[in-house]
Amino acid sequence: MEEQAKRADEKSGLDVISLSVGRFTLHWEELLYLLLVVIAGVMRFWDLGARTFSHDESLHATYSWYIYAGRSYEHNPMMHGPFQYYGSALVFKLFGASDYTGRALYALFGAILVGMPYFLRQYLGRGGALTAAVLLAFSPSLFYFSRLAWMDIYILVWTLSLIICIWRYMDTKKPLYLFLGALFLSLSFATKEVTFITVPILGIFLFVLSIKEWLLMVRRKIGPSQISPVGSFLLLLFTLSLPQYSAGVSIFQRWIGVTLANPASQWTKGPVGMPVGEGLYIATAIIVIFLVISLVIGFLWNWRMWLACAAIFYGVYVLLFTSFFSNPLGFFTGIWQSLGYWLAQQPEARGGQPWFYYFTLLSVYEFLPFFLAIAAAIYYSIKKGDAFSWFLIYWSGISLILYSYAGEKMPWLIVHLAFPLILLGGKFVGQMFEGVRWREPVMRRGILFGLFAPLILLVPWAVLSAPVETSPSTVTLGYIIIAIILLAIAEALFLLREGLGRKASAGVLGVAALAVLFFFTARAAWNAGYEYNDPLDMFVYSGESIDVKVIAGDIERLASLTGEGKNLKITVDGSDGYAWPWAWYLRDYKYVGYPGLEQMDSPPDGDVLLLNMRNQGVAQPYLSKYGEGKPYHMRQWFPEVYDNLTTRQVLQGIGRRESWSKLLDYFLYRRMDTSMWSSEAIAYFPKDFKQTP
Repeated sequence: MEEQAKRADEKSGLDVISLSVGRFTLHWEELLYLLLVVIAGVMRFWDLGARTFSHDESLHATYSWYIYAGRSYEHNPMMHGPFQYYGSALVFKLFGASDYTGRALYALFGAILVGMPYFLRQYLGRGGALTAAVLLAFSPSLFYFSRLAWMDIYILVWTLSLIICIWRYMDTKKPLYLFLGALFLSLSFATKEVTFITVPILGIFLFVLSIKEWLLMVRRKIGPSQISPVGSFLLLLFTLSLPQYSAGVSIFQRWIGVTLANPASQWTKGPVGMPVGEGLYIATAIIVIFLVISLVIGFLWNWRMWLACAAIFYGVYVLLFTSFFSNPLGFFTGIWQSLGYWLAQQPEARGGQPWFYYFTLLSVYEFLPFFLAIAAAIYYSIKKGDAFSWFLIYWSGISLILYSYAGEKMPWLIVHLAFPLILLGGKFVGQMFEGVRWREPVMRRGILFGLFAPLILLVPWAVLSAPVETSPSTVTLGYIIIAIILLAIAEALFLLREGLGRKASAGVLGVAALAVLFFFTARAAWNAGYEYNDPLDMFVYSGESIDVKVIAGDIERLASLTGEGKNLKITVDGSDGYAWPWAWYLRDYKYVGYPGLEQMDSPPDGDVLLLNMRNQGVAQPYLSKYGEGKPYHMRQWFPEVYDNLTTRQVLQGIGRRESWSKLLDYFLYRRMDTSMWSSEAIAYFPKDFKQTP
């Protein structure tokens, strides 16, 4: 085995490099993964607390802080699973509560994710796994959302861990992977409800792989205990997940005749997604029936193994959803309302995005893995790829379909589409380049010829970036220069082909093309991750302006100057949800009120008043004790200029240079004709206090 590994390294032009630390030896591959994880960690932790907490982030952080402060926590599916709250509460316990620590665990998981393709080298290929790790480290969407307090990055870690367990168990049949699979499945359900999409995606593929066994079982030629590792993992996945889908029967409640899941319009009858009236008895019966079905199937398969896996799954599940037994009802809200709530919310179509929304995001941010995945799907269709290749193709395609069809479309869900595309694209790149003898292009200076390839990008840039009013003579001169550039590139490519041969020259050009696309990918990640003051990225949805942190700083300064400290009285207009993110930033102040100020009949109690701009007229008669108000941006959204485009407008725009020029201007520089949408507020301080300009 060592001799085979050495020959593989020599074939790809890599020398065997190792580093010994005590009893452990890290080879060049492990060193590269370690380096990538460190780079990803630095990228994600750098300046992590600078961006203002968004509305949803402040919810996640505040409820984590409640746990840290000794207050009770009860599962609420509107804010997703309990794992992230207990995870962040632990971080607060260790390092204190701040904007930085509120995002720290998410950033850590983002860095861990980068190293995980190492455990799929057997299926991705060694080069493919490394390529996937690089793409994960610099993916704009994964980078951006792992720097926010958003739980989707946790889900990616649980999902990839589950996939690793599935494929390792199919190869080794080691029970360890079943136990770990049960653990990661439980953590996934306890983190976010997209698990209800992930499980069928994995289950359908496993069912197709093992369909012959199920046909034999139907014909009673084999029993559940005789199935293959593929079928075994499918049974485990099915039996542990089935009770979680109990609320799915609510889609048939018209025929059942009882209310099993409240629509969003029936808040007064009970929490959305929870059964009411006689529906409580039906729902309980359904849960019990599904649990019994799971138990029977598990015992027919392998009762000892199933009980051990079920103990792991429900042990973690019960602890988290019952808030460590302080909220027994949490088991019911977890097993029913987690799905019931989101089924009730789907008709609301929150986000209001068109069906092509994710295609738009992919083209702006994840264009590199998207193009690579398309090429991979074509290649593996022709060359008959292995089972893992087809799994990645299936996973990428079905995810794009399901998330595009789902009623709620939000920017953070793009990570669930980009993730399989990255793995598929990484595998394809590794396989394409593994047969190239890289020493030959380097020795014969082929790389120098490959550097000419990026000059091709000068052509569309020159054509599209020129002002519309450019004179005809200037345009003609420009086309002549472009023609000369193209001829020079063609000559360089011809020399490259003649000097190196087809395979080596294709490899050099491929590297050059990937380098260019990777540059724009890394640039998009940098801009999205580190631009705080006036972001123009499509990822921004109900984000909070940097003004909020400035106002928070002024409040802290006033508290210090007056000697009031955390006893300073503050009134926050709670209308339109303006209490968030202020509940996070004012968490340590003892006297903070959040009344809705749509109507007022007396002056506010607070020494500081944070007022919704739309209520300024109502509040005007009661503002005499304050100085001049300071208007500020509260929330920000990306201007959805694409939302109302018709097919005819799109087709017309394809033929216009102005349209392409605007697209290029946004793609390269994030410049737009329209500014960010924002909601406005105004801050009032005492008359003798000077606010930050």
